[in-house]
Amino acid sequence: MKGPKNLLTADIIGLAAVGSLTAVVYLAGVSPMLQKADAEVAQRATLSEQEQAVTAKSQDLRDAKARLAAIEEERSRSVHLYPASMRNDKVRRLSELAAEVKVTVTEITPRDTIKGDRVSRVPITLAGTSEAPAFQEFLRRLHAEFPDTHVVSFNIADIPESLDSPATFSAELIWFTIGERAAQSGREGGAAGEK
Repeated sequence: MKGPKNLLTADIIGLAAVGSLTAVVYLAGVSPMLQKADAEVAQRATLSEQEQAVTAKSQDLRDAKARLAAIEEERSRSVHLYPASMRNDKVRRLSELAAEVKVTVTEITPRDTIKGDRVSRVPITLAGTSEAPAFQEFLRRLHAEFPDTHVVSFNIADIPESLDSPATFSAELIWFTIGERAAQSGREGGAAGEK
């Protein structure tokens, strides 16, 4: 009976050795690899979440830039109004435009301001002489360069037989200016009403 007992002891010792060796291999090699794999999975999940967040923020940025571009476009098309106190500057600028397109101005008369809270209006009478192509260019540039000024009426009198001869014209303009309440709120808010 000595044989089987020794064999059993040897088997137990062998099994213990194999078990111990397996535990050492597991603790020394497999467990750290599994932990590392778990950490990589967690990092990949975190990275994926962060990539999704970056994609969402990038889309938000593109949307914000598009809204800003739309606002800037709208702002560029909006008309900046000046105070009626700048009437002398307006008369000077209208005279300069007329001279540039070879329209001879005989009268530029701003009349009393029609006051409003948000927008005021200054009627301006304009008269002079010019040839037909210069009239056209004057009206085109008046519309393009003075979006705050509308032509209410434009009359051509003394029409000559030749297009190269000057004709007499008269016009009634309305210059839209910043209203009294809007000017006050602009001063209180720190905005300047003049260029």
